Amino acid sequence: ISEGEFDSLAAFEAHPPKMGADPEMQALMPKFEKIIESMEVEFYMPVP
Repeated sequence: ISEGEFDSLAAFEAHPPKMGADPEMQALMPKFEKIIESMEVEFYMPVP
């Protein structure tokens, strides 16, 4: 399980390109791809 918290949907959408540009993440992604069987994204939003 991996969790993240973002101030807006726009911030969430901007996150993957930033991760993809990070050299450390570029080195780790092939390792992740070997062990990740599936992926789900859930959104939880505060209700005022």
